[in-house]
Amino acid sequence: MIATDPDGVVTTWNSRAEVLYGWTREEAIGRHIGELTVPDSSRRTAEDIMAAIQRGEPWEGTFRLRRKDGSLFTAYVKDSPILDGADRLVGVVGVSIEIGDPDLAQAVRSLIGDGNHSGSQRRTRNLSPREREVLALLARGLTGEQIAERLVLSPETVRTHIRNAREKLGASTRVEAVTMALIAREIQV
Repeated sequence: MIATDPDGVVTTWNSRAEVLYGWTREEAIGRHIGELTVPDSSRRTAEDIMAAIQRGEPWEGTFRLRRKDGSLFTAYVKDSPILDGADRLVGVVGVSIEIGDPDLAQAVRSLIGDGNHSGSQRRTRNLSPREREVLALLARGLTGEQIAERLVLSPETVRTHIRNAREKLGASTRVEAVTMALIAREIQV
């Protein structure tokens, strides 16, 4: 999870962002998000996303991003504006989930339509409330052990919820399950 001020300057950079992008929290805080994550080939899309956020609209879709080492990857990105009581933009919060499997990336693109922010209305087999809760915490970057501690469950119970959610969603990995649940609007981040 990453949060920025209205101008795109990073204010929050969690441990999952460190792993995904390769920048430490200390390196990222205070720098512009575009400088850290957006390759030249994605600049126009990044500008369109920021324009939507400036209008107070959330954005979600697939997006090509860059790591600290310069390597590129495709991610499912969900950005939401943070508005004050007068509906003024005071920040942006975003979550990126790498889509490493080319087939999964194509499936995500077909479900949400070329990076469009409209999302998918398709429903999956219903996840239980606890499965949705566990996947939402995974999407926020928590580990299985951290989820177990937060929800006062055993790690094995958390693994069971993840396995059941993967089976219901037809996902082969945790990342795939979280991505599919986000797209199907089973979870919010």
